Amino acid sequence: MKTHLILYVSDQARSTQFYSAVLGFAPCLNVSGMTEFKLNDGCKLGLMPESGIKKLLGEKLPNPTLGWGIPRAEIYIHVDDPALFQKRAIENGANELSPVDKRNWGDLAGYSLDPDGHMIVFAKAIHSTGPKLKSFTQRTFSNAPWEQKVGYCRAIRMGNSIAVTGTTSVTDDGKIFAAENPYGQAKRCLEIIEKAITPLGGARKDIIRTRIFVTDISKWQEFGRAHGEFFADHPPATTMVEVKALIDPEMLVEIEADAILP
Repeated sequence: MKTHLILYVSDQARSTQFYSAVLGFAPCLNVSGMTEFKLNDGCKLGLMPESGIKKLLGEKLPNPTLGWGIPRAEIYIHVDDPALFQKRAIENGANELSPVDKRNWGDLAGYSLDPDGHMIVFAKAIHSTGPKLKSFTQRTFSNAPWEQKVGYCRAIRMGNSIAVTGTTSVTDDGKIFAAENPYGQAKRCLEIIEKAITPLGGARKDIIRTRIFVTDISKWQEFGRAHGEFFADHPPATTMVEVKALIDPEMLVEIEADAILP
C-alpha cells in the first residue's frame, strides 16, 4: 500500500519553498496545481491550492479558506533529528506550538504550524522493539544548469554523513566567478560547499575531507592558501591533484567535500 497525503494551501509557491527548506530536498513534482515531495518509497506529501479543490468539488465542500484558526491537518513524520527539523521549520516561518520533548507514548516530538495552519510533528522513537525504519535521505540543490542535465544534487545527507558534489567557482546564475584567479575560485568553491551543507545541519567544522582537482598544479600555493584560510580552525584531510580539464575552460579548480555530523 502506498500513501499520498495532500494538504490544501493558500499559496502553492510559498508552501513549496517552506517544505523544500524544512525537509531539506526538492519536490519530485512541481507543476501548477500540485507539488509533491517523496517522503519515502511508500509515501508522498502533496500541496494543492485550496482554490483548486474548491473548484473541483464545488458546493459539496465548504470553502477551505474558512478553516483558518483551527488545526487543519496533522502530519506526523519520524526523522533522525526532530530538533533540527523543528528548528528549520521555525526559521522558515512555522509557528512553534510545543518544543521537542519526551512524550508519554515513547517518542521525542515537537509540534509547529506551517504557514497554512497544518500541524507538523517531527518525532523520533526513544525506544522501539520493531524493525528500524530507513533514515530520511536529504538533499540540497544549487540550481546550477548542470544539475538537471547530469542528474545530481549539490549535497546529500544520509544519517550523520554528508557528501558534497564536486563544486566549481560559479555565480548564482551559472557564470564563472573569479576567472583567471586560482585563489578566488578556490575560495568561492568552499563558500558554495558550506552553503550546501548548512540546510542539512552541517557546518564548516564538520567537514572531514576535501578533494581538490586543479588544471594547473603549479598554482598549488594559491589554491592551498584559500583552503588553508577557510579551514584554519578545523583543518580536514585533503588531496590536491592536477586534471587535464574541467567542464568549462575558464574553471581552474573543482572541490569535493565529505562531512560527518556529531
